[in-house]
Amino acid sequence: MKKQITSTLIALLSIFSIAKAQDTHFSQYYASPLTLNPALTGLIDNANLRVGLIYRNQWSSVTVPYKTPSLSFDMNSIGQKLIAKTIKKGTASCGLFFLNDKAGDGNLSTIQAEPTFAYFLDLDKDKKMHV
Repeated sequence: MKKQITSTLIALLSIFSIAKAQDTHFSQYYASPLTLNPALTGLIDNANLRVGLIYRNQWSSVTVPYKTPSLSFDMNSIGQKLIAKTIKKGTASCGLFFLNDKAGDGNLSTIQAEPTFAYFLDLDKDKKMHV
């Protein structure tokens, strides 16, 4: 029974890992930090919020080119007064990431809306080192 559950679980995980239809690639990936790594949520220099918009149009010579617009929004210190009782040290940050990927004339498209959350624990008083 235990072997059957384990083999079924492995089979399901392998199916889900290969069933992904498309993966978005931006040539200027650093312009979309939440796409690069969701742990970068709220890691903003000299500001409290960040809005990012990135658009990729690939293979414009074909009849229906690939189009990938993306919008991201994140802020640090969100609701610090509301969650100050729970979080004694560090900074909590949250954000949203939207992506719409349309791949050619094959009607293959992906729409994603992903919330992101990050918690930074400061290791020094200057807040230059954190985990």
